[in-house]
Amino acid sequence: MDQFLKLGEALASMARIMAQEEGIVTAGVTIPQNKFSREDLEYLSSVITKELPVEVEYHREERFVVVAFTRKSV
Repeated sequence: MDQFLKLGEALASMARIMAQEEGIVTAGVTIPQNKFSREDLEYLSSVITKELPVEVEYHREERFVVVAFTRKSV
């Protein structure tokens, strides 16, 4: 649970920076595949998109998950 909260804080911080910096359109991070479930990532994505003007996508590979943020057009 502690790692889940830390990931949520890190992703929210990244999304906040993107929302404030017009020069950043898309940014992403990779995390190990086995750390968090699909439901965990979907929950974090839903919280972040409600609070900030970004879209969150993720793509699962064999060993990792790519979490990408894209600035919404305002």
